[in-house]
Amino acid sequence: MSGLAAVCPGCGLRANVPGGVAGKALKCPRCQTRFTVPLPVTAPAATQLEAPVTLAEPVVTALEGAAAAAPTRPAEVPRLETEWRVGDVVLGLYEVTAVLGEGGMGRVYRVRHRGWDVDLAVKAPLPSALEAAGGADAFEQEAETWVGLGLHPHVVACYYVRRVEGTPRLFAEFVDGGSLHEWIQRKRLRALDRILDVAVQFAWGLHYAHEQGLVHRDVKPANVMLCERGGLYDVVKVLDFGLVKDVVTDDAGLTAAHHIVGTPLYMAPESINRSTPVDARSDVYAVGGVAYALITGQPVFTGKSGVEIIGHHLHSIPLPPSERLSVAVDPFLERLILNCLSKRPEDRPADAAALLAQIEEGWRGDTWTQAEARVWWETRAPAMLEARRAAETSASQGPKLEVDVDSRVASGRSGEYSGATATRMGLGARRDL
Repeated sequence: MSGLAAVCPGCGLRANVPGGVAGKALKCPRCQTRFTVPLPVTAPAATQLEAPVTLAEPVVTALEGAAAAAPTRPAEVPRLETEWRVGDVVLGLYEVTAVLGEGGMGRVYRVRHRGWDVDLAVKAPLPSALEAAGGADAFEQEAETWVGLGLHPHVVACYYVRRVEGTPRLFAEFVDGGSLHEWIQRKRLRALDRILDVAVQFAWGLHYAHEQGLVHRDVKPANVMLCERGGLYDVVKVLDFGLVKDVVTDDAGLTAAHHIVGTPLYMAPESINRSTPVDARSDVYAVGGVAYALITGQPVFTGKSGVEIIGHHLHSIPLPPSERLSVAVDPFLERLILNCLSKRPEDRPADAAALLAQIEEGWRGDTWTQAEARVWWETRAPAMLEARRAAETSASQGPKLEVDVDSRVASGRSGEYSGATATRMGLGARRDL
């Protein structure tokens, strides 16, 4: 279902809405004005930077951020976020179906939008996160960076930002498949060609953002989702554009204002010492770090504190994945990862497009196919999704899931692959089937 452009006549807010609502009445989430969505003259085309991908799901909204043109809104008195519970129906529109997790930035809920009949992920920042962002207005402005990206097959769509109960909340596409952080923890990705396919897809998502002049600045496994969409399998989507956090240098899992931007485990050196402006090459560094973690099961550098990890990013030479695993890894892929992890930005691929070009030119190994991905999702995914939903139920009833756990300090060898598993992976003996 294609998206349609809609403009609120009350405040000028622009949005992409589902094609099925053409000719129907909507209520603006900002000013509450009711208006009718006009019938389209021509069908809008979503921007894609790769071979066409058919998504058989309903494409919901992506706000295009006309906040500057909107009239001044009456000031709202900030107050503590009200914790939603499963079964709540908020504003008669959002039915809370699960608590997906809680981290240092806030809570994440799954809700059913009764008007659109789709599931959404709702991010509710904690008061401390709003304070770190400079207040609710500043947080909304940052969030609208993500909203303004619009629709792309490898970007999690952020549909709109709306203040509910005094707290700005992000309403985004719900992705039920798990983050790469979860996949790394559970060692689900083992075949090199599958790992490369995942890396290529999220590089496409970053490339789209780079083309819009946006640098993510917080690329990490927890911000990359893997899912099934409309009959396509192993679809990768990047999230949390514009929602990077300021990291205190004394702990890799804490946040505060006016400090280093990003997650220490995947931080480019220039993000730390400000030696050069942060740009697309900083995202490329993080891509190299994520690919390294996908292959080895561990971040490039670990330590007992954020300061120690940051020091490694500034001064330590990464151990090649083949040495980390004590098994051969494809030489081209290893060189490419280490190139992405170069200390000097000028020694890395210039952006995600340059990285993709190098992969296309240099990779001579097997190619992960949709047929193989389909077998995996049909045989393995049901149990995986059932476990995720059980965890959501547990989070809704008691202790909360940590959605941002990979920003905490990682140490030890507990996440590494066993020798036998690493040998299979390095030699590409068998697929992840």
